[in-house]
Amino acid sequence: MPCATVLSERRNRPGVFQPASIVSISAMSFGSLSSAAVVALDRGAVMADCLPNTGEGGISVHHRHGGDLVFQLATGYFGARDHDDGFSIDRVLESMDGAPVKAIEIKLSQGAKPGLGGVLPSNKATPRDRHRRRRRGRCHRAQPSPPPSVR
Repeated sequence: MPCATVLSERRNRPGVFQPASIVSISAMSFGSLSSAAVVALDRGAVMADCLPNTGEGGISVHHRHGGDLVFQLATGYFGARDHDDGFSIDRVLESMDGAPVKAIEIKLSQGAKPGLGGVLPSNKATPRDRHRRRRRGRCHRAQPSPPPSVR
């Protein structure tokens, strides 16, 4: 299904982009999906000529097997956090380096848990999760909703 919307066109920005389809793959976090699932979704998105959304887990190496991406920035700042847990535009640019990001989605809250955000209990965090979220040692992480920087 062709998409009539052209992103950035009204503001005359460089990098004007028109998605090939109105169909997309909804945001699902890499922290919740296996690497094989992310690769399969990305390859399927190429076949369907649609955009997958990274979800709040940020961009992983497994998101680089397909076509264009929508990078989701959410309350946990995964893929956008400095070592002090604050937002870092430099980290965003580093995360996006070499990735085919065509749009950024900013998620301010989660409908399933309004006002609470999400929680990653430390007993469920794998070494992969800790690395992706730039956490050392214990990884218990509560994601405020909305984050303090947008209150």
